[in-house]
Amino acid sequence: GVCRAGYNAPRFQSACFDMVARTVGPAEFKCKGPAQTCRQCRCMSGGRPAGVYRPGAAQFVVEPWAYSLRGWTIEYFRQVLQLSDAEMLMNTSTSPLVEGPGFAREMRECIGMLLSRPNGDLMF
Repeated sequence: GVCRAGYNAPRFQSACFDMVARTVGPAEFKCKGPAQTCRQCRCMSGGRPAGVYRPGAAQFVVEPWAYSLRGWTIEYFRQVLQLSDAEMLMNTSTSPLVEGPGFAREMRECIGMLLSRPNGDLMF
Protein backbone atom coordinates (compact mmCIF):
# COMPACT_ATOMS: atom_id res chain seq x y z
CA GLY A 1 0.00 0.00 0.00
CA VAL A 2 0.86 3.67 0.00
CA CYS A 3 0.32 6.53 2.38
CA ARG A 4 -2.46 8.93 1.39
CA ALA A 5 -3.22 11.92 3.65
CA GLY A 6 -1.25 10.15 6.37
CA TYR A 7 -3.25 6.90 6.12
CA ASN A 8 -2.47 3.54 4.57
CA ALA A 9 -4.26 3.11 1.26
CA PRO A 10 -4.25 0.68 -1.65
CA ARG A 11 -1.79 1.60 -4.41
CA PHE A 12 -4.81 2.02 -6.68
CA GLN A 13 -8.49 1.09 -6.50
CA SER A 14 -9.12 0.55 -10.21
CA ALA A 15 -6.84 -0.94 -12.82
CA CYS A 16 -6.48 -0.98 -16.57
CA PHE A 17 -4.84 -3.79 -18.48
CA ASP A 18 -2.89 -3.21 -21.68
CA MET A 19 -3.15 -6.59 -23.36
CA VAL A 20 -0.56 -5.74 -26.03
CA ALA A 21 2.11 -4.37 -23.68
CA ARG A 22 1.08 -6.80 -20.94
CA THR A 23 1.08 -4.10 -18.30
CA VAL A 24 -1.26 -3.10 -15.51
CA GLY A 25 -1.70 0.45 -14.31
CA PRO A 26 -4.00 2.60 -12.22
CA ALA A 27 -7.23 3.85 -13.77
CA GLU A 28 -9.95 6.24 -12.72
CA PHE A 29 -13.53 5.86 -13.88
CA LYS A 30 -16.33 8.40 -13.53
CA CYS A 31 -18.91 5.61 -13.77
CA LYS A 32 -18.57 2.17 -12.20
CA GLY A 33 -20.39 0.56 -15.11
CA PRO A 34 -23.63 -1.38 -15.42
CA ALA A 35 -24.92 -3.77 -12.77
CA GLN A 36 -22.45 -2.46 -10.20
CA THR A 37 -24.48 -3.70 -7.22
CA CYS A 38 -24.86 -7.15 -8.78
CA ARG A 39 -21.12 -7.32 -9.50
CA GLN A 40 -20.36 -6.27 -5.93
CA CYS A 41 -22.72 -9.00 -4.67
CA ARG A 42 -20.62 -11.56 -6.50
CA CYS A 43 -17.59 -10.54 -4.41
CA MET A 44 -19.55 -10.26 -1.16
CA SER A 45 -21.06 -13.75 -1.60
CA GLY A 46 -17.69 -15.39 -2.21
CA GLY A 47 -18.07 -15.71 -5.97
CA ARG A 48 -14.92 -16.04 -8.02
CA PRO A 49 -13.79 -12.97 -9.95
CA ALA A 50 -15.12 -13.03 -13.48
CA GLY A 51 -14.55 -11.08 -16.64
CA VAL A 52 -17.72 -9.14 -17.35
CA TYR A 53 -16.78 -7.39 -20.58
CA ARG A 54 -17.15 -9.19 -23.91
CA PRO A 55 -15.02 -7.15 -26.34
CA GLY A 56 -16.28 -8.90 -29.48
CA ALA A 57 -19.86 -7.94 -28.63
CA ALA A 58 -18.95 -4.68 -26.83
CA GLN A 59 -21.21 -5.79 -23.95
CA PHE A 60 -21.04 -6.15 -20.19
CA VAL A 61 -22.37 -9.56 -19.14
CA VAL A 62 -22.80 -10.58 -15.50
CA GLU A 63 -23.25 -14.34 -15.54
CA PRO A 64 -25.03 -16.26 -12.76
CA TRP A 65 -22.94 -17.81 -10.01
CA ALA A 66 -23.70 -20.33 -7.29
CA TYR A 67 -23.96 -19.11 -3.71
CA SER A 68 -26.15 -19.65 -0.68
CA LEU A 69 -26.13 -17.40 2.38
CA ARG A 70 -26.04 -19.34 5.63
CA GLY A 71 -27.97 -18.37 8.74
CA TRP A 72 -25.03 -16.70 10.48
CA THR A 73 -24.20 -14.68 7.35
CA ILE A 74 -27.79 -13.47 7.05
CA GLU A 75 -27.78 -12.44 10.72
CA TYR A 76 -24.41 -10.68 10.32
CA PHE A 77 -25.65 -8.77 7.25
CA ARG A 78 -28.80 -7.71 9.14
CA GLN A 79 -26.64 -6.39 11.98
CA VAL A 80 -24.35 -4.52 9.57
CA LEU A 81 -27.39 -2.76 8.06
CA GLN A 82 -28.21 -1.39 11.54
CA LEU A 83 -24.85 0.39 11.81
CA SER A 84 -24.44 4.09 11.17
CA ASP A 85 -22.55 5.01 8.00
CA ALA A 86 -19.41 5.75 10.04
CA GLU A 87 -19.65 2.43 11.92
CA MET A 88 -20.22 0.54 8.67
CA LEU A 89 -17.20 2.19 7.13
CA MET A 90 -14.94 1.36 10.08
CA ASN A 91 -16.21 -2.23 10.41
CA THR A 92 -16.42 -3.37 6.78
CA SER A 93 -13.71 -1.53 4.85
CA THR A 94 -10.08 -2.59 4.64
CA SER A 95 -9.13 1.08 4.12
CA PRO A 96 -11.82 3.07 5.96
CA LEU A 97 -9.94 6.35 6.11
CA VAL A 98 -9.54 6.60 2.34
CA GLU A 99 -12.88 5.26 1.03
CA GLY A 100 -15.00 7.38 -1.27
CA PRO A 101 -18.12 9.18 -0.01
CA GLY A 102 -20.56 6.56 -1.38
CA PHE A 103 -19.06 3.57 0.44
CA ALA A 104 -21.81 3.01 3.05
CA ARG A 105 -24.61 3.56 0.52
CA GLU A 106 -23.05 1.06 -1.90
CA MET A 107 -22.57 -1.50 0.90
CA ARG A 108 -26.21 -1.09 1.98
CA GLU A 109 -27.41 -1.63 -1.60
CA CYS A 110 -25.29 -4.75 -1.98
CA ILE A 111 -26.21 -6.27 1.38
CA GLY A 112 -29.89 -5.46 0.78
CA MET A 113 -29.77 -7.21 -2.59
CA LEU A 114 -28.11 -10.28 -1.08
CA LEU A 115 -30.64 -10.47 1.76
CA SER A 116 -33.53 -10.25 -0.71
CA ARG A 117 -31.89 -12.95 -2.87
CA PRO A 118 -30.13 -15.30 -0.42
CA ASN A 119 -29.13 -17.84 -3.06
CA GLY A 120 -27.89 -17.79 -6.63
CA ASP A 121 -31.17 -19.10 -8.05
CA LEU A 122 -32.89 -15.88 -6.95
CA MET A 123 -30.30 -13.40 -8.24
CA PHE A 124 -31.25 -13.53 -11.92
